[in-house]
Formats: sequence, structure tokens, C-alpha cells
Amino acid sequence: MALASLADLPNELLVDILDQSTFPTEALYYLALLSRRLHFVALPIYFSRTGIDLETRCATIALASDRLDPLSALQICLFLSSMDTLVCIFPHPSCITISPFLAQLKRLQTFISRLSSIKSVTLNLDSRPRSQCLSVGIDEVLDAWASQYGGLLNCIVEKGCSFLAVKNGTHLTEAYESCPPGLSQKYLPRPVLRLFATRDARRIGFRRSSRQGTAEIVLSWSPSFTDSLSQLTSLYIHSVTLLVPPGLDWTLSALRHSPITSLTICMSPLTVERRLWATVLPLIAAAAVNVDSISLTEVDPHNEPEAYAFLARLPRLTDLTITPNHPYWGNYVPRNKGPIPALTRLVNLHAPASVIDDLVSRAEFSHEIRTICVHWRPSARAEQSYLVHSMSSLTTRLAARRLTPRLSLHIDSASIADTAASVVRNLNDVPPACFKRVESLCMEGPYYPVDDVNNSIPRMVSLFPDVAHVSLQTPGRAGRFSDEAVQRLVCTMRATETLRTVEVNGKSYPLSNQLSDS
Repeated sequence: MALASLADLPNELLVDILDQSTFPTEALYYLALLSRRLHFVALPIYFSRTGIDLETRCATIALASDRLDPLSALQICLFLSSMDTLVCIFPHPSCITISPFLAQLKRLQTFISRLSSIKSVTLNLDSRPRSQCLSVGIDEVLDAWASQYGGLLNCIVEKGCSFLAVKNGTHLTEAYESCPPGLSQKYLPRPVLRLFATRDARRIGFRRSSRQGTAEIVLSWSPSFTDSLSQLTSLYIHSVTLLVPPGLDWTLSALRHSPITSLTICMSPLTVERRLWATVLPLIAAAAVNVDSISLTEVDPHNEPEAYAFLARLPRLTDLTITPNHPYWGNYVPRNKGPIPALTRLVNLHAPASVIDDLVSRAEFSHEIRTICVHWRPSARAEQSYLVHSMSSLTTRLAARRLTPRLSLHIDSASIADTAASVVRNLNDVPPACFKRVESLCMEGPYYPVDDVNNSIPRMVSLFPDVAHVSLQTPGRAGRFSDEAVQRLVCTMRATETLRTVEVNGKSYPLSNQLSDS
């Protein structure tokens, strides 16, 4: 009598066995390789354990150096032909050779090339954001890097990606170094800048490092891309690999030949050296022919002149977000901040109080503005006084406008509850008149004292009598509100005529003491 095997069991019993928490996750992957039937039973369980949502077709993958990761399972999957969202976190590369990193790029490109479509892709090129390895860029290594990296980016766009984000990764960024261009980029007109291609790096302010090689190498934009084929509409750049050669050429080509309308650039000193922004930003502005929405994140106060000059080169700009890198930028304005652009077509503005003061004070500032969000990163009691002064000044100016924009306040703090307690204490529990116009309040921070949730936050919200939307955000796992803290907050915060719910990390909760509709 033949012995029964695992394959002889009915699917229902197989699922019960394989879904047990004691069953090894890695074994599910190997079972999926044995037969077609086990493939369709084991892989869904494997994906549910590794954070891959088959219903929404979303996945966040931390790639492993030994390749025993969810990407290997996705590569053999027979029932997933397209994806909506893919986030890939690359391991920290070897400091000796780039070959393992290039192999990971190739793995990802092979998987994406098999899909019929993909909508959103985020590439985190290094799990250690501040590391800098593999800066050796001799001609052969740099050429291999450019070929593989460019091939992956082109493959992503060819599959219909509409949102592409690239983060971290300082690999091979020392292969080029800055050098003064023949003519200052600051004074070159936009049509002339469009004629420049980074294939001649010296013309735009770069040259190959004499210690690493002599060949001019770029990340080529696929010749198959045309304005009608590419569907890329949003580009998020948080990586030096797309801001200096050889990757800068790909970025400029993508901006010229894709219908990109939304562009995010991280201006942190860790992304690009401060002196390079004066060279890079004019080139990006000249290529951004379709962009009308700009986000400049982690802007250092000393880079404000370059930021303003960049914005002045974008006549179609309607949506602008600026978030500061320096905690004291609320009341610190560099002496050499440069001319402030008029931004006559702006509709939505999210920026620090000092930037909004500068823009709104101009007579030619946009009359089409509909929403203004004041970004505040508190650091001291003086900061709170400055915020009140700025909000009062802003309220006065907005009151004189024919169309009054909606006003909101975004507080970015280290501790949500501690900031709320400090604000309430320093303002003596008296709602400033300027806060009456605030319709939306967002507080974001990685830390909160649970014991203060039912005390300081409701008192902070009470300073805004007409607020209609309150949002609390705690990025990352360490600062998540517990269910107990959320319920305590919902029971403590009082509903008003305009405020009926509170949003915590994207989920809305009705306030328990709701006012009657009568």
C-alpha cells in the first residue's frame, strides 16, 4: 500500500496545516516550487506573512543579500500579473565590490519586466540613509552601474509607472566633481539651458574625477519613450544618484519626455552638497516643461536663495510645498535669501511661516490662492510667540483679499503631547484671534507621552474654535498611538459645531460626545 503524501491532502486541510504559525515561512516558498497545486496554496500564505497584499497588489520588500526574500517568491508567482505599489529596500552594499548591488538591480528589473503594468515604485537604494560606500567610479565599474541602474529605471517607466520615488544611495556619486561652467547657470536663459545635455558634463558644471576615470558615462533614457508612451506623472527625488552625473541626464530626459506634473526634491545637505544646487536646479527647471506642483523638502536656510531662484523659473507653478531642514527656520531668515518670486498662479501653498510672510506680503502674489498651510516646527517659547505674530499678520493680510483662502496649521514636533502642553501653557489658555481662522490642524511627531494624550492635546485643539479637521500622525512603529490612547483621546476631546471626528494615522474616529444635529 502506497504511503500518502502531502499532495494527497485536500486543499482545505493543506491550508489549515500551512497556515499554522509554527510552519516555517521559508518552507512555504520551497513548497511552491514542487507543484502547480502547492504553488497556488502555499504562496498566498507566504505573501500574507511577508506583508504582500494580493487584493491591493501592494508590497514592501526588504531585499536580502542571500536572495531569500519576498522578491524571489514574486518572481515565481503565477497569479500576479500586475502591481499597484512596490517599495523595495536594498541592503547596504558591500564596501569592496559593487557586483552584489548590481545583481539586486538585475533581479528587480527581471521581475518588473514580466509584469503587464505597475503604477507606483519606490526604490530605497540603501537601508542606511547616511552611509557612503562604493564611491569608486573607474570607467568599467561606472559603466556597469549606469547600464544596470538606467535599465531598471527605464523598465519601470515602460511598464506604465505613474509615480517613481528614489531614495538614498550615494553609490558612485564621486565619479564626477563640480567645476565652474563657462557661463554661470544663474544667468543663462531657459531656452539655452534646454539645449544643454549632460553628455557634455563640463558645459553644465561637472567633470570626471581625475582619480577615477576619463570616460563620459550617462544613464541613457530609452529611445522608445515618447510623450505619448510614458505615463510617469510624479517624480520623487531623495537621492543624489539622480541629481549629479551620470544619473542627472536620465532625470532631465524624464522631465522632458514624460508628462511629469508633480516633482519632489529633497534639498538636505546629505543629498547634494550645498554648492551644487546653483548648478543642478536651473537645469531641472529648464527641463520641467509640464511641472505645476513642486515639493522642496528638508530645505536648509542657506539654500533658500537657490530655492527661490528655482521657483522663479517655473511659470506654471500652482502647488508649492516647502518643508524646512533647520528647526529654527520659523523665525530665521538668511541675509542673502535673494529675490522672492511673485508666484502669480499659485493655488495651494504649504511652507514655513517666514516663507509665507515673504510671499503673501508681495502685492503681485497670486490672487488665485485657495489654501495656505503654515508649517511650524517648534523649538522654543520664542518660536511660539513668532508663530502667533505670523498668524496674526497673515490673517490680517488675508482678510483684505477678495477670495479668502482656507487656512491650516501643520505642527512638526518631536513630541506631539509635549508640544501641545507647551503651547497651551505659554499662551495662557487664551485663544489668539488669529487661530479662529484655522480650519485644519495637523500634528506630526514620532513620540508622545500616553499619560498626556487625554490632557494636553484636547486643550491644544480648543485653541482653534473653528477647526473642522484634526489629524495626528506618528510615522514609524515606535510612536504609534495604542488603542487605549486613541479611545482615551476620543472620549476626552469635545465635539464642536465644526469638529465631529479626529483622525489618527489616517483613520477617522467619531468623538464620543457628539453634538446633536438638532
